[in-house]
Amino acid sequence: RIGEVTEFLVPIMSIIYIAACLVVIALNVTKVPTVFGMIFQGAFTPAAVTGGAAGVGIKTCITWGVKRGVFSNEAGLGSAPIAHAATSETNPVKQGLYQFYPFWSGFFRGEFPSSPPASPPLSTRLGSYIHRADSE
Repeated sequence: RIGEVTEFLVPIMSIIYIAACLVVIALNVTKVPTVFGMIFQGAFTPAAVTGGAAGVGIKTCITWGVKRGVFSNEAGLGSAPIAHAATSETNPVKQGLYQFYPFWSGFFRGEFPSSPPASPPLSTRLGSYIHRADSE
């Protein structure tokens, strides 16, 4: 039901938005060259270049973090249940153990090596603060 309503409303909202933008531009047509000048003048300042470089750096860090989280093991990707559903294994306990393996392989490749650097701050007052915030 929601899909039917949005299928009807979104094109109408888009047309209204584009029409309103064109009306505003038409009413201020004499200022269009000034607007483009401001855009190009502001795009090449040191602050804009620094902001763009910082944005690219943050995006790259987030992208790599998500890739490591999703592709470190099958638990992150979610395709393991599809593969295990097509198994010929008849013993459910063995099948469960097969499914549990990717978690432990990811643990020893990712989470376990990350524990020593995370332990000092978590063992101090910062750790108790985080624990209290989580329990509230």
